[in-house]
Amino acid sequence: EVKMRQIVIGLVLVALFAVTARAEEPWDGWESGFVDPADEALWLRGVTSVKIITEDDVTDGCWTNESAVRTAIELSLRRAGIEIIAEADYVDLTSLPHVLALHVDGHGTGLGGCLGIFQLKFVQAVPADAIVPGASDVVLFIPMMSGGYRQGFDTMNEPVRTFAIEKTDALALRILRARDAE
Repeated sequence: EVKMRQIVIGLVLVALFAVTARAEEPWDGWESGFVDPADEALWLRGVTSVKIITEDDVTDGCWTNESAVRTAIELSLRRAGIEIIAEADYVDLTSLPHVLALHVDGHGTGLGGCLGIFQLKFVQAVPADAIVPGASDVVLFIPMMSGGYRQGFDTMNEPVRTFAIEKTDALALRILRARDAE
């Protein structure tokens, strides 16, 4: 039974690694939805404020520092001169131009460690009629994303914190470089 569990966990990790490895660019780990780098730069120049969302789908005490990670993300963005949209100012996604969402999903392995995946998405709410003339709904446009996975840790706290800081710093740098290229 223990050997079968280890095999299943191993197969899950191989599958997660294959998906994650495909999604990452070698230099900063952000996959861009833009084909033309000039379009990405133009879009990033317009980023002046961001709403930070953290989604905690972790069980078994495997992620306990969500607040600290959120603070680290906020600090990185503020250093780049990006305003953070406060919870009180948040209505819904249709009222926000840019959202940085960290989603963490994980659980205990039953073998004394934790297994989890995490992803950062930098999204923008776009009117549907900008994509399909005549449409009236708002859609989410996900131009940039990055992901990772971890296993075998007592908790996912440090891997998630490190991932979030590195990727947010890289995103902030892309935004600053796009502004400088103006």
